[in-house]
Amino acid sequence: MAFGPDNYKVFIPFEVFFLLVFSIRFIIMKSRFTTFTFWSIGFIFLSFCSVFYALDRSLAMAQSISVVQVMLFANLTIPYMLESKRNYLFFLKGIVLEACFIIIHLCFVTLFQGFLTERFGETIGINPNVVGYSLTISGLIALFLF
Repeated sequence: MAFGPDNYKVFIPFEVFFLLVFSIRFIIMKSRFTTFTFWSIGFIFLSFCSVFYALDRSLAMAQSISVVQVMLFANLTIPYMLESKRNYLFFLKGIVLEACFIIIHLCFVTLFQGFLTERFGETIGINPNVVGYSLTISGLIALFLF
């Protein structure tokens, strides 16, 4: 794990705070449901239906909860991004900033040999695929922005 065994003590309060702030914003701004919202509801329903025929039901349930988290994040941030171009660009710059933090963290924690002999992410305890995905997406966004 990247942040130690107690990472849930750090991330759960931030998730709850995010959900509260953006849910209140969603209600106050009288945001409307989009086609993506209905698609998300259907996808969540299918995700939970897979629990019934999965070989490992606990794993399927854990993955379904992850799907709910991603869909909640997406559905609460889309109205914010669509509100103005400034909000949209702010969100994109945040993704690029996240990649910068990952690179800085990698540089401080990983020895030079680690850059040549190990996959990025393993040295800091993050799934290397997640690191690669984050850096790729933020690189594409940086090309778009700059």
